Amino acid sequence: FSPRKSRKSAAKRLSMASRGLLRVLGRDAAKFLQGLTTQNLPFTAPAAFTAFLTPKGRLLTDAIVYTPSDDEFWLDLPLGTSAMLQKHLQLYKLRNKVKIQDASA
Repeated sequence: FSPRKSRKSAAKRLSMASRGLLRVLGRDAAKFLQGLTTQNLPFTAPAAFTAFLTPKGRLLTDAIVYTPSDDEFWLDLPLGTSAMLQKHLQLYKLRNKVKIQDASA
């Protein structure tokens, strides 16, 4: 059993029409998401449930986070929330070395 292989295969299976999908990658991806989610990152499991909150602590959306590599995260989101979350993440990107891509298509 290889955790790295199972992570990669989990990320490949994310192509679901009823879900949104964002890809966050880059040298600072774990640190960047750590400050915006309720999940401690990085984690050792192939996937984990998390939530994204406003600065006041209100729920924006929930997500399942997949980690195919140490500097890449796939966010499996409820349909219709990926554009809103991508905009929210872009606001907090600042100088972090990350790319945020919509991979829903």
